[in-house]
Amino acid sequence: MKANILVSINRMQPADLAAKEIEDVFRKIGEEAIIMKTIASGILAVNTNAKSREVIARMRDIFFEDPFQFKYTLKWAPADNWCKAEIPELKKTLEKIKGEIKKGETWAMQVEKRRTDVHATEIIKEIAPVITEKVDLEKPDKIVRIEVIGKEASVTILTSKDIFSVVKGE
Repeated sequence: MKANILVSINRMQPADLAAKEIEDVFRKIGEEAIIMKTIASGILAVNTNAKSREVIARMRDIFFEDPFQFKYTLKWAPADNWCKAEIPELKKTLEKIKGEIKKGETWAMQVEKRRTDVHATEIIKEIAPVITEKVDLEKPDKIVRIEVIGKEASVTILTSKDIFSVVKGE
């Protein structure tokens, strides 16, 4: 999948309304985006040349200026590294990026999965040992976010501020 942002949307609303909302806010910040439906209802994929974390920070700013800009999108998250949704591939991808968690930083893993038979507990059990730094499930410095959508997965290391939740307003 060629997307660097995943956007959770309200499944009870038409995806076209959420896509239009995404287009509108991208236009507002002067960036272009290609919006794609995924095989998972409730998730739209966005491909942009802009840096995903900067876009998400700007979405947060827009929300605080005018929260009514966001009626159909719920959560915006970076999607940095795509691979097959198979344990060996997920492990290999995490091996490549684990250096983003610096010595002494704490971390936690979040697994979101849709339209797959791969179990979150299996992913965590098999992949977590790749990182040797201390785990902190309550206030980690970094989050390993794995989004499995069918046969593809995104593996991203981020901080809590890299995700924007319209529902929480943060």
